[in-house]
Amino acid sequence: MSSSVRWNSSATDENRRLINEHRAAEGQSKVSFTHLVAWAVLRALEDFPGLNDAYDDSSGEPTRVRREEVRFGIAVDVQKADGSRSLVVPNVPGSGDMRFTQFLSASDDVVSRARGGKLKLSDFEGTTVSAFTFITRMMFLDEVAFPVFVPQNEGMLKPLKVIAPEGTIFNPTYPAATFSRFSQVQRAVDLALRALAPVIPERVTAGNSAHIHFISYSGWDEKQGEYWVYLEVNEGSYGARATSDGPDSVDNLIANTRNNPIEELEWRFPMRTDRYELRSEPAAAGEFRGGIGIVRENTFLTDTAITCEGERHESDVPWGAFGGHDGLNGSLVKNVGRAGEESWPSKVTGRQLLAGDSLQITVPSGGGFGDPHKRDPLKVLEDVLDGFTTAEAAARDYGVVIKEVNGQLTVDLRSTAERREVLVAELSSAT
Repeated sequence: MSSSVRWNSSATDENRRLINEHRAAEGQSKVSFTHLVAWAVLRALEDFPGLNDAYDDSSGEPTRVRREEVRFGIAVDVQKADGSRSLVVPNVPGSGDMRFTQFLSASDDVVSRARGGKLKLSDFEGTTVSAFTFITRMMFLDEVAFPVFVPQNEGMLKPLKVIAPEGTIFNPTYPAATFSRFSQVQRAVDLALRALAPVIPERVTAGNSAHIHFISYSGWDEKQGEYWVYLEVNEGSYGARATSDGPDSVDNLIANTRNNPIEELEWRFPMRTDRYELRSEPAAAGEFRGGIGIVRENTFLTDTAITCEGERHESDVPWGAFGGHDGLNGSLVKNVGRAGEESWPSKVTGRQLLAGDSLQITVPSGGGFGDPHKRDPLKVLEDVLDGFTTAEAAARDYGVVIKEVNGQLTVDLRSTAERREVLVAELSSAT
């Protein structure tokens, strides 16, 4: 299915601009990316009509319900009378049989009535499919990762029972904040691994970054005469496991996104990426070291609004497992190292930056796994040479003595054995 909805977004953006110039000359409305994504999904339904089906068990037996009509749901952001905002999802009846121009007109009418407070109950009834159906299916049952083709369907959730006591983060009590919905899911998965560690240590990791740092940048493009928005997921790191180091600079747990090339970002949006690399702090020590998170610094060429769903700034750090050391938390810092420097919390909404301001995003690094004194000294040397740790940290955390011989760093095996013996003895006496 993914091949049916994949396209070159850069070419699409240029084609959209040309189409909208023509439509503007004719006094017609703009074509948005929402229109294009929705249309791609509708075309994909022609190849996978089963995704429009439903699940029913009202008779006591699971039954597949085949829907003849496609009523595509469109999420619309609306502002209430008190200034607060909410998301409504009305649908476009008969959208599966429409031409693009018909769908464009019908969806614009639905959006207009939603924002004008003129929707009726019938506008919400019978929604058969929305973009989220496809997104969910691709995330959890991608054909590359899963051996059997399973279309998204309501029966998938039938075996699950969710227990969420009132007042918890999964069943909050008003007016508790519910903005950053992804953060608590990541932490729940990470905590499940921690709870299972004593039972199945060979199948879990040490603490992961368990975050997302999903950031929205937006502003007004004077040249194009329209708003621009760029969404960015800043990847994290895994904790180490019983047999290997934690992967660096990668989405983890239930997140699975690619990063965007800097070149495309700077070509299409009024912002520049001045720094994008692994964190400089030593990785969490262990027989297998923790993964290393990234640090990114973006500078903005126009006034920009920032919204961030992040996690793990001043809370508990990614934990070390079975003697491994703890990882590191993340941070958001405005104008780091210059006038106007300001630390931000992990979750912000609509924070304003002026042209010339910058934002540094640092994501968590994962925990180490196992006793650091059991790590192969040559692997520690490799870490020093790669910049993943320092010679000082090698001696302190791993008991590995590194010295320079003929201009090259090398492990002093005899001194290392002696130092590790002393460190192990000190740890034994302390416990």
